[in-house]
Amino acid sequence: MKRCRHDVKIGVLVESLESKTKEDILKKTRLKSNELNKILDSFEEKGLIQELNKNGSVAYHATPKGQKLVKLFKDIMDFLDSEDVVSRIFETYRWLF
Repeated sequence: MKRCRHDVKIGVLVESLESKTKEDILKKTRLKSNELNKILDSFEEKGLIQELNKNGSVAYHATPKGQKLVKLFKDIMDFLDSEDVVSRIFETYRWLF
């Protein structure tokens, strides 16, 4: 199944909640190195992650701002699942699908 760009980006941010090396994130997200580099650079510019020195290698960790974004995303997903919002949207706009 093809993943959308936003799913991939949130996945990278979720992976960085615990300090992870680029190789660890690559394995988990199955991205190409250049794709991951673009995402990591973008997240660093926005203050969502930071580089750390972990046992002599570079690791990435979500900043408080990045952690807050992941929590917000999880809360939204929980709300959508609990309220059955997705099925109501589908029923309302079935003609679009």
